[in-house]
Amino acid sequence: MTSTADAPAARPFDAVMFDMDGTLVNSQEAILASYHDATTLVLGEPFPVEQADIDMIIQMRGQESFPLIAGGDEEKAERIKEEFGRAYLIHQTRIPLFPEVDVMLTALKEAGIGLGIATSKARSRFDEDMKRTGIGHYFDVTFTGDDVANAKPAPDQIIAGIEHFGIEPERMLFVGDGANDVIAAREAGAKQVGVEFGFHPKDVAAENPTYMLASYLDLIPIVLPERA
Repeated sequence: MTSTADAPAARPFDAVMFDMDGTLVNSQEAILASYHDATTLVLGEPFPVEQADIDMIIQMRGQESFPLIAGGDEEKAERIKEEFGRAYLIHQTRIPLFPEVDVMLTALKEAGIGLGIATSKARSRFDEDMKRTGIGHYFDVTFTGDDVANAKPAPDQIIAGIEHFGIEPERMLFVGDGANDVIAAREAGAKQVGVEFGFHPKDVAAENPTYMLASYLDLIPIVLPERA
């Protein structure tokens, strides 16, 4: 007979969703290089360059950032979009996964945890990243910036993930690297994880997520307490 003390700890989560850029992949260099190539061709100078502009642009969907950079000029915005897409196909080939992503995803998948992605990235660029990194097979559902009306910090993508898995909101854990990720997850009723190694470590920590991670190895016992 198994005693209460010997019984495995109950799992607190049924599904985990992730942001993409700055969370699963270290893509900031490639994204900025693509913006710089596109804006130099269309506007005659690279943008964004100042840190405040980088912090703003890196979190935005292209459908929002391209018109902003073009100053509302629709023709220039479309040209920036096209040139960005061409540049990204070149620069994305050197985007690495963050350490231990494969180890963590394998552990959660084999344990039967539902896995998903909620990213502001365009579907076309997201699909290229999935092919190159080889992690697409881990995920049951993915939502990009093209799939919802409202991007993070709106909770739309995470709510859609909760509905996909058919679980209570508090049984969902969302992992991200920015304040928008924490806000979106909180608004959806999900628990939140901030990563210390992403693009915005100070901003994500300032939102007081449920957990902060220094390594993806630390996520495994959070989701699978029997591994603790």
